[in-house]
Amino acid sequence: MAVFITSTRDWQLRSGLEGALARYAGRLWKHLVGKGPESITVRLQGDLIIFRYRGILSPGDKLLGATAPELVRAYYRGIAAAAWPRMKKDLQEITGVEPRWLLDDLNPNLDERLEVVSMTKEIEPLSRDRGGS
Repeated sequence: MAVFITSTRDWQLRSGLEGALARYAGRLWKHLVGKGPESITVRLQGDLIIFRYRGILSPGDKLLGATAPELVRAYYRGIAAAAWPRMKKDLQEITGVEPRWLLDDLNPNLDERLEVVSMTKEIEPLSRDRGGS
């Protein structure tokens, strides 16, 4: 189900939540691999959170990805799988909604990574009881 933004305030709150999720994801990846992505785009779509990372690979990963992209993809999938329990807890704290599953992929040739997180229900903008007004 698509989320329709009905007012400027709703847009600001939604942007605030997307911004908070992007900052969290950048800090998490920097912690996990020692290098944060060059850019992160976050979109809330119904019960999904979509993260798109650009510039996530190290120079060594880029070299390896040119000849063995499946090795680089498997390495980053392993990192994501190991981080999922912590990410699940953190996303629930940030959004107030429990995450169900994570789907991810990496394109080493484009240096882009995509993560889709399914939540147990649609994510609402910040509610009054969580800091909005």
